[in-house]
Amino acid sequence: NRPAAFQRKLMEVMVPIWEMDRVDMRTKILCCVAAFTALGRGEVEFFFKMAHVHKIPKEEVEEILLLTGLEAGFPNAEMAIEILERVYSV
Repeated sequence: NRPAAFQRKLMEVMVPIWEMDRVDMRTKILCCVAAFTALGRGEVEFFFKMAHVHKIPKEEVEEILLLTGLEAGFPNAEMAIEILERVYSV
């Protein structure tokens, strides 16, 4: 639903960051899982799907959710675990 010009500008910024190679993709995905969980944002589902595609075991993602819940609040982690269960059940 974003205007085309905004989407192009967003891609100019986003793609180079994700293409940086000092941190591996697995770590980047898990960082995003933690960040979006801590913020209570539904976009966490996208990163669960990325984790699943990149073959990150569900148990490892769950451990990140437990750590995030401990440090940022369990209500958001509980919301995220429901989404995780749905994504990994496919």
